[in-house]
Amino acid sequence: MAERNQRNRWRCTVVGCNPVLIGEPAAREHEATGHRIAKWPIRSAAGKAKARRRNKTGYYDQYNVGPKSAEERGIIHDDYMAFGEDDF
Repeated sequence: MAERNQRNRWRCTVVGCNPVLIGEPAAREHEATGHRIAKWPIRSAAGKAKARRRNKTGYYDQYNVGPKSAEERGIIHDDYMAFGEDDF
């Protein structure tokens, strides 16, 4: 599924606070609690293409450890990534 542009979405910049802020009234109401808010970032076509490439090449798997690691999930065989039908 393609990444959607969410032009009406806002986010809180306080660490650990992850509310769903849809619309400016909701954002202003959250801002009244003392938290800082910002518009949701919208990626360019080039940025979306780079993200797709990172996701498909296993870029993020080199940093995962523990049960989420590629080795634990059985997708690395002899130093290469093995992808299945559901990986794309």
